[in-house]
Amino acid sequence: MLVFAYLLMYFCINLLKFKIMKKLILISTILAVAFSYSCNKEAKKVSTSFSGQLRTNGTEDVIKMSTVLPSPNVAIYQSTTSSTLISGGGYEKITSMDVDKNGNFSFDLDLYEDETYFFAVSNVDTSIYYISNVPNWFDLSYNYYFNLIEPGQSNNKNIYISAKSWVRPRFINTNSDPNNQDIFKLVYGIGGPEPGIVLQPFKGPTDTIMSWIYKTWSGTYKYGVKNISHTVDANLTRNGITKYISILYNVPPFDTTIVEIRY
Repeated sequence: MLVFAYLLMYFCINLLKFKIMKKLILISTILAVAFSYSCNKEAKKVSTSFSGQLRTNGTEDVIKMSTVLPSPNVAIYQSTTSSTLISGGGYEKITSMDVDKNGNFSFDLDLYEDETYFFAVSNVDTSIYYISNVPNWFDLSYNYYFNLIEPGQSNNKNIYISAKSWVRPRFINTNSDPNNQDIFKLVYGIGGPEPGIVLQPFKGPTDTIMSWIYKTWSGTYKYGVKNISHTVDANLTRNGITKYISILYNVPPFDTTIVEIRY
């Protein structure tokens, strides 16, 4: 009986060892194949072009350039980590060039097809434009998703630089009923009165130019894309029904303008 128990225990131990060894061999094989694949995989470069023009946001006009400052410069950067710039990834400059007198630029280069590239602009006249002369980490990370360059593609992108602009809001009720009881309560979006002053809701027919001037960036969409836009957000009560609304507006560059907010 003891001999049988000993043989059974010996058999179980060896069976367990065999299963463990089998698993170890399988894991080792998988790791070896993965390591071999990563070592043998060659990063592929693809022909890429990137061209366009620097324009003043809110127009299709070429950017204004100073005669005493260096020419505006367009640079191409590569992300150096697997994380995005927003989460703190690194980057390095690949190449750059000054634009010509008409704001044009053109690159032809080979980029790795599986890497992330983006562009940034510097040496812009900061007395009239909302942009840093030297792109820093915040500028690059904030604009990262809007400024991507696709490797292997013909990237033709006009770059819209936002000018410094000033607006005075004018609120106009477009309800044709002269006896309307509309209530328009501003929430956000176009500056505001001095601190401590509460803006009262507009009631009924309204055509009011506000006393304050609001400094902001030019155009309707920042960077020329629709991800970030100028909007006035408000609660509008009309015919007893209250709705939260967003009104899109455009700001002309370089000047102080009365901007109409129609609701």
